[in-house]
Amino acid sequence: MNREAMEDILNSLKTIKENGPKLQLSGICSNVFAFVKNSNFDDAHSFLQETFPKWKHFSGDKDFPVPFGKLDPSDAYVRENKWEGKYGEKRIKLLNFLIKTAKSELKCL
Repeated sequence: MNREAMEDILNSLKTIKENGPKLQLSGICSNVFAFVKNSNFDDAHSFLQETFPKWKHFSGDKDFPVPFGKLDPSDAYVRENKWEGKYGEKRIKLLNFLIKTAKSELKCL
């Protein structure tokens, strides 16, 4: 991945953190894709898919990385508020982890 793509991904993640999600009913992936340039879509997808499993709370499912109690991760995604309450708090923790990881990777480019 080139520096420009990683900067775009990092800026998208920071925008979500600072302004809230553009797509309230969607998770991190869709919100990142809503902000990144089309030319960086594949890099953003790869970054997210490669980074989710590194998060200590990872659900085990790359499509639904945020765990919630004993609920299946896909059920939690459908049933719970994505950005509020305990489930939302976990998603924000993942968002913070992604920002930290993107900053770290950017230093290496």
